[in-house]
Amino acid sequence: MPFFENRYQDENGHTYARTVKKDEDPDFRYASQEEALTQETLPETATPVVTSTQQKETQPPKLLDLASLSAILAKEGFQAKEVASTYQKLYEAKIVSYPRTEDKTITPEQYEDLRPLVEGIAKVVGVDVNLLTVREPRKTHVQEKGAHGANRPGSVAPSSLEALMA
Repeated sequence: MPFFENRYQDENGHTYARTVKKDEDPDFRYASQEEALTQETLPETATPVVTSTQQKETQPPKLLDLASLSAILAKEGFQAKEVASTYQKLYEAKIVSYPRTEDKTITPEQYEDLRPLVEGIAKVVGVDVNLLTVREPRKTHVQEKGAHGANRPGSVAPSSLEALMA
């Protein structure tokens, strides 16, 4: 049976909702949205309480091949031909790696070539370099196999995003 209930969302985007035990009949669920909106369900001073904290880590996704990149950009309205053409131009300017590869890893040599470019690329895309804490090769991304290596930055880091438009 569909229902409506009031929830609270703080300035950080965290949503707070009540939980219901299996055999409990909740009195905070309503048959219509209008009924839910008329009910006062939060106290005047609703202050969240931190009950626990936990350090979590998320592994980065696999490196992309051109087909995967094109599929992601297709959802944003870009045609595959346009993506390939743009990538080719960026390759010719040495901003990205060889475009026609199905590799999903890079070699240790390619990783070492990228090391000096990391901070410059981070600045171009607006990432705080202090957030780049893992500086050692990941076994999942850096391996001895592969022909050209996965799509990655080339040997030239642009000075800004605007420089890419020129």
